Formats: sequence, C-alpha cells, structure tokens
Amino acid sequence: MNIDSFIVGKITKTYSYKGEVVVICQYEELGDIIDEEEQVMFIYINNKPVPFFMDNFLQTDINTLRIKFADIDNEVKANNFIGLTVGLDSKYKQLLKKNKPSESLYEEIIGFKVFDLNRGYLGILKNIVEYPQQLIMEIDKNNKIILLPYNEEFIKNINYNNKVINVKSPDGLIDIYL
Repeated sequence: MNIDSFIVGKITKTYSYKGEVVVICQYEELGDIIDEEEQVMFIYINNKPVPFFMDNFLQTDINTLRIKFADIDNEVKANNFIGLTVGLDSKYKQLLKKNKPSESLYEEIIGFKVFDLNRGYLGILKNIVEYPQQLIMEIDKNNKIILLPYNEEFIKNINYNNKVINVKSPDGLIDIYL
C-alpha cells in the first residue's frame, strides 16, 4: 500500500501521562488546516508513514501542536515516538503552500528579548537547542548564557510584533546563571 503523504513536523517530547505528545511544525498554524473530520496523521517509523488517528489536538503556539493519538495511551508508549517525524495526507499540501513555511522551526524567534514575569529583562534569545528530553532556550545576558526550558509551563506568551518572549522561570533557576 502506497501512502501519499508529506512531513509537517517532529515529535519533540511527551506532554502528559495520558500519552499526549508535542509536535513542532514546519508550517505556521497547521492546526487551522487539519481537517476535523479526518483526524489522521502519519508517524514515520523506519522512514515509512504509519497512520495514527488523533483523539484530539490543540495548537498551543504558532508552530506547536499538542496531540493525543488514539493508540498512544500512556507516557511510556509516547516516549517511544520522541524524535520521529509526522506527516499529513498530501491533499493538505496545496493548503499549506498558502501558509508561510518556517525557514527553521525556531529561527523566527531568535533575537527576541526575553522577560521574566518576576525578574524583568533576562536577555536576548540566541538559540533553541533540542535535547532528548526537551527544548532549551539559550538566553544571552551580558555575555552570560541562561538556559531555560522552551515549553508551555515556562513560556507565558510570545509577542511577534514587539519581538518579546515573556516567561515565568522557577524560583532560583536564573540565580544559578547570574
């Protein structure tokens, strides 16, 4: 059976004990394009697209989806999918061409100013590094690098117009770096 699909993103981490995963997408606002009726994505296992039904999905950021797949019902199973690419049926490709593809998954926010809700200005976002467990922001403050997880728990909002990222870091974490 030949499945006509194309890659749209990558599973970067688990989200909950229920087996939800976080997908960083190569296209902006992918959640607006996915057909509510179809609810099928492909996970590429050994470079072959395998269809998985979605129980639900939520677009949490311009390039980020949180997805609960029907057959992935716990965190242990979900961990096996971290690092795999995901795709859609090729019928969506035409719709995505109307949307702006990201040059890089994170390139768009590199250079943004980072502010902590409690500490104020932290510095400039220099890079986002992908580690096995999570994504990490590298923030430059006066030539010192602050490392902070890039996830929903810490990032409160991203203002693309003003090029600002607002975060709420855990108590004591920033003190380690300064």
